[in-house]
Amino acid sequence: MTVFPVISGTTGVDRIFDGADDFDLELLDARTFDGHTQVLTYRPTRHG
Repeated sequence: MTVFPVISGTTGVDRIFDGADDFDLELLDARTFDGHTQVLTYRPTRHG
């Protein structure tokens, strides 16, 4: 499995950063629930 994290709006449908700078996403935490579901927490920083 490969994960490609993205920053999206509330619904996850509309693009909210058209024309914005690029961001790097730093993985801060990874937790596994029930042996199957993972929650990944990222910190966005401006790419530079």
